[in-house]
Amino acid sequence: MRPLSKKGKIITFYSYKGGTGRSMSLANIACLLAQNKENDRGILMIDWDLEAPGLHRFFKNFIHLGSQKDENGEQILEAHPGLIDFFTELDALLPQKRTSSLPNAEILDYFNKLQFKKYIIKTDLPGLFLLKAGKFDDNYSQKVNRFQWEALYHKCPTLIQNFAEYLSQMFSYILIDSRTGITDIGGVCTMLMPEILVTVFTPNKQSLSGVLEVIKQAASYRMDSNDLRPLIVYPLASRIEASEPQLRETWRLGDKSAGIVGYQSLFEDLFKKIYELEKCDLNEYFNEVQIQHIPRYAYGEDIAVMVERYVDRFSLTASYKSFLNRVLYFSGPWEKYSTSKTVTENGFDDSGEFKKKAIDKKRYDVYFSYSAEIRDQIILIAKNLKQKGIFSWLPDLELRPGDDLKDLLDDIKDEIDTIVVFISSKGLSKWQTKEIDYFRKEEKRIIPVFIDEIEKIPKLPDSLSDLHGLIYNSDDPETLTKLVWGITGKRKFYEDTKE
Repeated sequence: MRPLSKKGKIITFYSYKGGTGRSMSLANIACLLAQNKENDRGILMIDWDLEAPGLHRFFKNFIHLGSQKDENGEQILEAHPGLIDFFTELDALLPQKRTSSLPNAEILDYFNKLQFKKYIIKTDLPGLFLLKAGKFDDNYSQKVNRFQWEALYHKCPTLIQNFAEYLSQMFSYILIDSRTGITDIGGVCTMLMPEILVTVFTPNKQSLSGVLEVIKQAASYRMDSNDLRPLIVYPLASRIEASEPQLRETWRLGDKSAGIVGYQSLFEDLFKKIYELEKCDLNEYFNEVQIQHIPRYAYGEDIAVMVERYVDRFSLTASYKSFLNRVLYFSGPWEKYSTSKTVTENGFDDSGEFKKKAIDKKRYDVYFSYSAEIRDQIILIAKNLKQKGIFSWLPDLELRPGDDLKDLLDDIKDEIDTIVVFISSKGLSKWQTKEIDYFRKEEKRIIPVFIDEIEKIPKLPDSLSDLHGLIYNSDDPETLTKLVWGITGKRKFYEDTKE
């Protein structure tokens, strides 16, 4: 049984220009995720494209509110409150002065006071829920235009991060349909909310240049922020015309004579920079992941995975399944099948059901074991490691009261290879002793780290006493570099830094 502490993933779908099929992609991916019975907390779709809302229209035939259907069912759907209504009421409820010190628990209380669930619509598809953009009445546009997202952020800087945390405890997956362009709303959706960012683009310079710039901004913001979650970007080439093989090759691989730089190399160069990758080869990824243009879906709001009776490699359903398989089971678009422990070509079996997880997807690089009195120091170390592209799993940020430690460790053991045990002058806590015993049995790499100026090294259990440790000095940058070496095994990085 999966522990309650398993957090849901927040995935934002973003496009710089309209007409890319972004909302259609989100709708199809949401339906595929809902088919997986393991997602027992459900899938929430959020229409955050407030200026041009439309996600709800894909599901008009799958939503029946109360006993009202047929004639006035669509009107009832239009009148249901949504995201902008929730945030308008929340903004009025919050203290009007800057509340940077507002405790997280108090912020969560505001969400509960507003009965957030009343804004959510349950679809007829099991496990699939929708948060519309808002109540579409005569006041909708005025409400959207007057709302100041930047002012809300400055008034309560941790509000959006707490909202993300709140949603991830409620649902298995949260899919956000973001506003196009570069806007305050787009920044919330691409920088603050997600841990996976899907950038939907069509092969032209306008679409590509905008998407690349937003990726840079999102990655830069998250690297400098207090948010310890990784942000992984998956580019999604969309509306690809199969009948134009030469143009398809030109825009993907480039043509110097035509002044076209291929989108594959643009993403490879960008990912090498922002993720500090030695190599980034997206050939396998783009061979597999492209969403083809099928003219019939330009009419209406049909969802391919719900209407296609026959699924083969030329169907949109197969294309969306291939993309979703990459998002679920790979650590990034650069990862190859050959680097996985088990090779699989698809995450679904012939019946369309999800296969068991076949590939190790590591979102985190290291698990931190520490006692409560040094928590603030540990969070600072985690932030410094994040600057170097190393993401740390901190148990007290993930566990909820009442969760079982062993269930938690069973759930994340395959995601993590290295454990750093931080030791204060008081020695190890009982909690840490349990963590060490567990990970030793799992044959994980364990690094003992003594925090700052520890006067006397406390007595350690036999499981740690024979391991080479590190005395971490926050004033000495070299100790952080040594810790990176211990976690990644990249000695070259350490030697280059020394020089």
